[in-house]
Amino acid sequence: MIRKLSHWSFILFLISAIGIGTLIVQATPTTPLLEAQNTITETKLLNTLRILAHPNLNGRGTDDGGYDCPSKLIAGEFRRYGLKPLGDAIDQKDPFAFGDTRSYFQAFEGKSWISGRTRSRNVIGYIPGETNEWVIIGAHYDHMGGNFPGKEIFYGADDNASGTSAVLTIAEALSTITKTAKPKRNILIALWGAEEHGLVGSEYFVTHLPSEIKLENIAAVINLDMVGRNADNELFCILAPQKLDYTKVTPELYALTQTLAKEFGFNLTYSNQGFDASDQGSFFDASPPNQRIPVLFFFSGFHPDYHEITDTYDKINYPKLARVAKMSLHALWFLANTEKRPTYHDTGVTQENHSRQNWRGCNQ
Repeated sequence: MIRKLSHWSFILFLISAIGIGTLIVQATPTTPLLEAQNTITETKLLNTLRILAHPNLNGRGTDDGGYDCPSKLIAGEFRRYGLKPLGDAIDQKDPFAFGDTRSYFQAFEGKSWISGRTRSRNVIGYIPGETNEWVIIGAHYDHMGGNFPGKEIFYGADDNASGTSAVLTIAEALSTITKTAKPKRNILIALWGAEEHGLVGSEYFVTHLPSEIKLENIAAVINLDMVGRNADNELFCILAPQKLDYTKVTPELYALTQTLAKEFGFNLTYSNQGFDASDQGSFFDASPPNQRIPVLFFFSGFHPDYHEITDTYDKINYPKLARVAKMSLHALWFLANTEKRPTYHDTGVTQENHSRQNWRGCNQ
């Protein structure tokens, strides 16, 4: 029997507790952006991540329904930050389906490489801009579940409570900027479900876009997956599915990441490994070869606790996670406001098929 939460009051506790606590960068960041950056703290990330990796969330599994509590927790935070819902029509019978006519939930069912078929929900909200273009930042909030007979809890602190916590703190930071400034492009904040089953949630999103979004109007996508471990200043930056010259393939994103890496003290390793093993791959693959959506994937590398029950909150490098979140905030705000959209130049090289099995090449 799957262990269930004893009562909904625990969810209410979680929702209240989590709240405690050319394209080249040419100009000095504005004061609102710097003020927003300062709202991202190690303590806030710790408090959020401890909740997401708490035993009561049973490893945020998909097939055992473990997505229900964390998705409602995330939706509550979206509402607190003032994000506009962009999900399905509201279910008036669900007290946690926050919204008026639209909810933050995009329910889906799809093919799973683990169980054949699975179902879950994405959590999506947005900040309105001045054009019909969009930039997206996201992370998957699901993990491997557990806590039923014969199976221990897989806490998934780094994979991917780290990315989820970072995205939530970025969303909160954006809510302070938008009190006085409106972005040029709409900003979508997305927490994807069922990534561990084969990018099911993000693939569903790109094939069932909300009516407000057209694929060709997505200017860029940032993905954060496993960004809380390993050496302080080391970070992988994955921009394309092959080992290509990023200065030619994605020149604007390359220039942007180079500038921000210097500002935030990171030594970036540009890699192609695992490109299709996380959610940015869904957007790249959905767009035609001559109109690829530029994507930016930050990843701090594998470690012995990857997909083990030992991936716990106390092993996270919180100073590093805070710097990743701040750097990602700057990248997102820049992409949301720059005059020129970033570009992807197809070199005509056939895309390789990467998987989680060979993703470990990032550490080689």
